[in-house]
Amino acid sequence: MAYAKTIAGARLKMVINGDFYGVCTGVRWNIATPGRPAIGIDDSSPQEIIPTTYQLQGELDVLRLTSDGGLEGAGLIGFEDELLLQKYNRIQLLDRLSDNIVADFVTSWVDNQRWAAQPRQVLAGSFSFQAIGFINEAR
Repeated sequence: MAYAKTIAGARLKMVINGDFYGVCTGVRWNIATPGRPAIGIDDSSPQEIIPTTYQLQGELDVLRLTSDGGLEGAGLIGFEDELLLQKYNRIQLLDRLSDNIVADFVTSWVDNQRWAAQPRQVLAGSFSFQAIGFINEAR
């Protein structure tokens, strides 16, 4: 069977902390590698650009199900009185057909969640995260 070379969103599955997370409806991530110009002595022009950090940030769109407890119920974020005990999460985006890793945020931290409900619509929201390690199919 032949497969398309492009990856469609419907072909992806979300796995969080080793468990399938079926309420995810969208995902976005950003990898920033900012640099700083290196200025030489007695020369106001930059000589090169020095890499400074590797910053990973992402956001997932999710649906809220009846009695699922939201992000706290899934163990992604602690309740207010357990905030200092919160653990890192592993967020993986896998290809459904091949199980290849499209994006693997090895050590991530949920830092924000937003929810919205409108009449005649489902309760939907999103959460953003920061990550330390990143792996994809190239590595």
